[in-house]
Amino acid sequence: MIKNLLKPFVFCNLFLGLSANAQTKSFDSFITESSAKQNREIVRCSSTEYEHFLSQGQADVMEKRAAFEAFIAPKIEEIKRNQATQRSSNQVIIIPVVFHVIHDGDAVGVNENISDLQIFSQIDALNQDYRKKINTPGYNTNPVGADMEIEFRLARRDVNGNLTTGINRYNKGRAAHTNNQIETIKRETIWNAANYLNIWTVNFTAGLLGYAQFPQINSIPGLNYSSPSDTDGVVLGYSATGSKLLFPQGVYSGTYNGGRTATHEIGHYLGLIHIFADTEGCTNGTDYCADTPNHYEANYTCGDYTSCGAREMVENYMDYTNDACMNIFTNDQKNRVRAVLASAPRRNTLGAVDNYTINGTEAGIYFRAVMNQQCNSVTLGFVVKNNGTSTINSGVVRTVVNGQSVDVNLTSSLAPGETADVLATVPVLNTATSVSFTGSLVNINGSATDVFSTDNTVTGTRTITTPKLVNSNTVALTLKYDSYPSETSWRLYKNNVVVEEGNGANAVALSTMTRNFTIESNQCYRFEITDSEDDGICCSYGQGNVTLTSGGTSLMTGGNFGSGKFVNFYTGVLSTTDINALSDINIYPNPTQGLLNIGIGNLELPKSYTIYNALGQVVKYKNIIKQSDLEIDTTSLTDGVYSIQISNDNQNKTLRFVKN
Repeated sequence: MIKNLLKPFVFCNLFLGLSANAQTKSFDSFITESSAKQNREIVRCSSTEYEHFLSQGQADVMEKRAAFEAFIAPKIEEIKRNQATQRSSNQVIIIPVVFHVIHDGDAVGVNENISDLQIFSQIDALNQDYRKKINTPGYNTNPVGADMEIEFRLARRDVNGNLTTGINRYNKGRAAHTNNQIETIKRETIWNAANYLNIWTVNFTAGLLGYAQFPQINSIPGLNYSSPSDTDGVVLGYSATGSKLLFPQGVYSGTYNGGRTATHEIGHYLGLIHIFADTEGCTNGTDYCADTPNHYEANYTCGDYTSCGAREMVENYMDYTNDACMNIFTNDQKNRVRAVLASAPRRNTLGAVDNYTINGTEAGIYFRAVMNQQCNSVTLGFVVKNNGTSTINSGVVRTVVNGQSVDVNLTSSLAPGETADVLATVPVLNTATSVSFTGSLVNINGSATDVFSTDNTVTGTRTITTPKLVNSNTVALTLKYDSYPSETSWRLYKNNVVVEEGNGANAVALSTMTRNFTIESNQCYRFEITDSEDDGICCSYGQGNVTLTSGGTSLMTGGNFGSGKFVNFYTGVLSTTDINALSDINIYPNPTQGLLNIGIGNLELPKSYTIYNALGQVVKYKNIIKQSDLEIDTTSLTDGVYSIQISNDNQNKTLRFVKN
């Protein structure tokens, strides 16, 4: 069929033809053979290949599958009879999940060592899909669309009953792993598969997105087959884990960034078969669900396709379409999964013990990203989550960077499970190329004891862009538009406030505009240019270009920038206007050996002060909120000449002092 000529992924061919007497082969070889047959470079799912791998030396896969269906079919029929007689008492089943993050030593949130928040977004995406939550990507209006009545929670007690985050990180000394190596790692790290859904996130060398272990019957009369308990679970490619929609700062690649790889693979883990039945043709196989129409073969793109006499259900989670296309499990798929959860070994004990609840006050803090950067400060984003059963009514996020501490109060109460975003703006040196930070939760619910303090602190280091120093009070902008000037806009910020802006809405294609801006001394500026179509202003639709200069300093040039680019810069020249502003303010004693006082006379408290060294670098910064903040401890400063800029709204006063 034409729609499948350009499929980028391998589909899992159930009929690989492995006999019980064939020579034992590695898992990697199964994937390699399947990939070669289909001429694919990336494998969308290898759960079926994994089933063949585990079956070597045991029963034929088709015999096992037939025996399993014979076991599960009457249980599905019993569920249907109960529904028909309204005796069904389906309740929401909660499955505890433990994530094992496999990495090579990267910082948390970098490359394959994905962040807690990316994992949280995966849990949220699973719950949207398995609960068919309205107003989410997991909702559908299909008459056969089912709420699976299954929810996923991170485990909060480990196999020994100790409190845990439910996320384990293992540095295995290499960035990528073969499937054979992953099988070894699974055995080394797995938690009891009868009580936890184990999920491993890895970087596959084989270009794989994921695979799962099917549920099986441990003892089938006449068949030599066992389902290993020390590998049972789901393996996900790290960049296909989580939802970019829910957590855009995560590490993702391609179109599989909505968390649906996990939805698909957990479907296998719970007994679902590919909707195309791992075959080509209309009568060669079945997924044992009457309300999923036969598919001639797998689909890899969204669209209205018809085969086998009906429209194909390309939006079903058990097809191979893109994440954005998927949004449905059917009623028969639900009945099958519920039968598996009631009957299959290890599946029927999931959630039997509550190992996912922490009673009392338990809050966690998680780093989101560097949200914004100015020339001498960065804004760090954190997330505070209520992981316990008690409402969080108050608390403080304390952020420390280079010895500078900033406290931000929680502004609203958090019910159990709720989160709050917290932004902390902290000073940094103008020459800094990175920031090392610590974010801590303090005074949660006043004097209440956090029952699990391990997640009360988060640390990390992130790269930032070093701002450029200019010694001029003017900036010149030259902008040549491309063939679509209406797509282009620009802004100039001073201390996060827009002071100049413009766009090409009324400009002529390929025309050039120039602007000159006057800028103030000892200020932080940011210039950014954006393109609404994410293709810059060069080179496909005209040779557009932007040039930004100040004095002899080039700040920005070029036009090939996708959705946009920016530059931070700061001015180092003192101006008479700044010095004469707030004339009643003074500092004493000067010189100082320790305590430096800011005298304000009858004026109101200024907003902040910033101390610069002789190179123009920020060495101390503080928001002034009370009288005692006017007393500055300078003992940590080395001897020398400094400038202190005292700010109040749009006014600044800069004074010099000597530390000796």
